[in-house]
Amino acid sequence: MKTRSRVLAAIGAVVLIGTLLSAPLQAQTPTSYTVRVGAQFFTRGIPGFSNRFLPETIRVHEGDTIKFVGTLGSGVSAHALLPAGVGPTEWREDHQVRPGNRWFVAQPDPDDGARNQKFNTRVFTPTRFDCGDEANPCGFAGNGVLNGGDARRFSVTIQANPGTVIYAISMIYASSNFRIEVVPDGRKASTQAGLDKRARARVHQDYETAAALHNKYSDRKTSHINDKGKRVWDAWAGVDNGNVSLLAMYPKKLAIEKGDLVQWHFDLESEIHDVAFPFDKALKTAQNSFTPACDPDGDGGSGPDTPPTAPPPGFCEDPSQLEFDLLNRQLYSGGNHFFEGRDYENSGLRGAQALRNGFFSERPYNLKFGAASPEKGFKYFCTFHGPFMGGRVIVNKK
Repeated sequence: MKTRSRVLAAIGAVVLIGTLLSAPLQAQTPTSYTVRVGAQFFTRGIPGFSNRFLPETIRVHEGDTIKFVGTLGSGVSAHALLPAGVGPTEWREDHQVRPGNRWFVAQPDPDDGARNQKFNTRVFTPTRFDCGDEANPCGFAGNGVLNGGDARRFSVTIQANPGTVIYAISMIYASSNFRIEVVPDGRKASTQAGLDKRARARVHQDYETAAALHNKYSDRKTSHINDKGKRVWDAWAGVDNGNVSLLAMYPKKLAIEKGDLVQWHFDLESEIHDVAFPFDKALKTAQNSFTPACDPDGDGGSGPDTPPTAPPPGFCEDPSQLEFDLLNRQLYSGGNHFFEGRDYENSGLRGAQALRNGFFSERPYNLKFGAASPEKGFKYFCTFHGPFMGGRVIVNKK
C-alpha cells in the first residue's frame, strides 16, 4: 500500500511539473533605470570632471527603459546608441576618426571660405525630435544609430531580443562607452541600487585621480635650455588621464624673464584646447565662436548665413540648415610666436582625441616673450572653453 502511494505521488509530481513547464511564462514587468553620464568636480575645488557612463555596464530585459542623465559641467554631451552587435572601437574607426567621416566632429564649410570649418550638427543634434523625454522614450531595437544629441536627459526603451548587446557611446570622448546586455526574462537583470553603488565607486575613483593630477601640476615649474641658449619653461593647457579631464592652465601663474620662451603641452586624450593672448583679443574670439546660424542655400550656394529663426534646439525652421561655425583665428595657429603685449597670438586648437589624425596638431606650442609684463602679468585663456580656463605669465625685466 505504501509503495502504491509513493508511485501515485511520483506520478502526481511529474504531472505537476509538466503542467508548470507547459504553462505560458508571465511577461516581465518593465523596469526603468537611471544611468548618470559624467560627474563634475568643480564644486569640490577641482577644475575637472569624469566623462564616463556611471557605471559602464547594465543588464536589462526587453522592454526596460534607460534614462541617461548628464551632469551640468561634466563635459559629457552627445551620447548615442550604436547598432546591435557593433563595438565602439570598430564603429569609431569606421565613422569618426578623420575629416570626411559621417560622424566626425567637424566638417568643411566651403561657402564661408576654403579653410573654414563648422561643427558637424549630426553629432550634436538628436536623431529624432519626437521622443526621448521621460514621458515618451524612444524605442530602440538596435537598428542604426540613435543619437540623443546634446540633451542632458535622454530616455530610451530597449526593444531588442534577449542575447543582444548594444553599446551607448559619447560622440566626443572615445574612452566613454556603455554596454547594454539584453537578458532573458528568467535571468536576473541589474538593479538600480547596484548601478548606484558601482557609480559611486567610479566617481570616487575619478575624483581621486583628478585631485592627484591637479595637485601634481598646479605648482609644477620646470624648464630647460634649448639649442639656441634660451630658457624654455613648461606649461600645460589642460591635462587628461583616462576618463578624467582637467580644464585649467598649469601652472596658474608662471614667472619668467624677458626673452624666455614658454612651451605649452597638450597632454590630451579627450579634450581640445588652445592658448590665446592677450586677454581682450582672446575674449572677442571666444564671444564670436559657437554662434548658431542658418545656411538656406547649403554649402553649394554663395548666399550668406542668416540669424536663427527658431528656438533651440532647432534654431532654424529647417533643422538641416543649422550651422555652428568654427573661427579660423581659433582653429589655426596665429601670430609670429613672439609676444610683446598687444599682438594676437594663438596656438590654434590642439588635442589628440576629438580632432585627430593630423586634422589638428597635438604638438607643443612655443611663445617667446619680448616685453616685461604688468605687475599682475599677461593674462591668457582657452577660447574654446572660456576665461575660467586661464592663466598668467609674469615677465620680469632682466
